[in-house]
Amino acid sequence: MMNSTLISVIVPVYNKEAYIPKLIDCIKEQTFKDFECILVDDGSTDNSGKLCDILTSGNDLFSVIHIPNGGVSNARNTALDLAKGEYITFVDSDDEIPADYLQKIADDIHKYHPDMVIGSIKKVFDKESQIVKYPFEERLYTMQELLPCFAEAQKECGVFGWCVNKTFKRELAVDCRFDENLSLAEDFDFFLKIYSNIKSAYFDLKNYYSYLFGRGGMIITKDSQIDYLSQAKIQIRFKKFLENSGSWNGNNKIIVSQRIQDYLYYSVFHCPEQCFDERFKEAQNLYFQADVFVSENKVFRKKVLKCIAKNNCKKCKRLISTYRTASTVLGRH
Repeated sequence: MMNSTLISVIVPVYNKEAYIPKLIDCIKEQTFKDFECILVDDGSTDNSGKLCDILTSGNDLFSVIHIPNGGVSNARNTALDLAKGEYITFVDSDDEIPADYLQKIADDIHKYHPDMVIGSIKKVFDKESQIVKYPFEERLYTMQELLPCFAEAQKECGVFGWCVNKTFKRELAVDCRFDENLSLAEDFDFFLKIYSNIKSAYFDLKNYYSYLFGRGGMIITKDSQIDYLSQAKIQIRFKKFLENSGSWNGNNKIIVSQRIQDYLYYSVFHCPEQCFDERFKEAQNLYFQADVFVSENKVFRKKVLKCIAKNNCKKCKRLISTYRTASTVLGRH
């Protein structure tokens, strides 16, 4: 591995033997060569790890790390601890990048000297592809320019939450790691820490990262399986980021407040009866930590949220029980 590189490419790998050869070819074919690629085999039970070893053997630009299965966040953290590049970018093992992908990033870095480069996302399906539209022009922005529409842009297209379309200065992530206890939105949670450190970002709208759907990368999670309290905590951290940046106002305040309320509502609404009291208490603690006012305009949700705000667990449980019974009688799902 090179002692000094411009870009570290981090690739977490878990049971993707059907896609690893193509992804490694994509990285080998990069016209830009001042990079290191760290492949982290996260305890794969198929031939993914072996393929990583075989296909990168003798190539000094690649290193393969084999670790016990600990999840994608642990794999990324392992690579972050090893990365030597001036900048860091993530690539998923079942996606693809064009041959000039890193070259365009390097050109942006050398020309504009940003703390972060944000590229475009191309969602690729079986028979079609779709470019994710950003509400930004192709240019260098200061963070202060981005902040007024930060929450709205994230809500509309997820631009600030994607893990794979961003390249950032490694020095800004020295104390930033993925939360290994999160299984949803862990990427947005991680980048909230990065955003607190950056002053500028360049949007490159012509550099497309191909995010391939239908390869098992997207996990469809049932409502009952979502940890809504953890999602509420992420939104509270989002609120604190905006507050610390002097941007807890306007649409930022409206959108994030609503998201916090949504997750607190769902956390009790989807809670099994046997653990309701404990969940209610946790939701109430987060409600006061968030320090937001109930602004819900739907009557039932507003009643539930007011129960949380007023510490009325029994009434909240009774409301939800009655709602479920009525829904069953009426045949709702």
